This record gives sequence, C-alpha cells and structure tokens, in this order.
Amino acid sequence: MRQLWVDYAKGFGIILVVFGHVNRGLFNAGVSINTELYH
Repeated sequence: MRQLWVDYAKGFGIILVVFGHVNRGLFNAGVSINTELYH
C-alpha cells in the first residue's frame, strides 16, 4: 500500500519549485515583488 504522506510531500515540493521558478522569473524580468509575502 502506498504511503499517502509521500504523495503529499511530493506535491508540496513541486509547489515550492514552481513558486521559486516564478519568483526568479519575475525578479529577472524586473517586476517588483511585494516583500511582505515573506514576513
């Protein structure tokens, strides 16, 4: 039987990777990012 927490951890990791790539793309494009998202 599959361990459900592994699937959830993979999904969470994928979301973090996508967020990081979008964030880096916006930064490289010179788009202003609201820093209050990180506090």
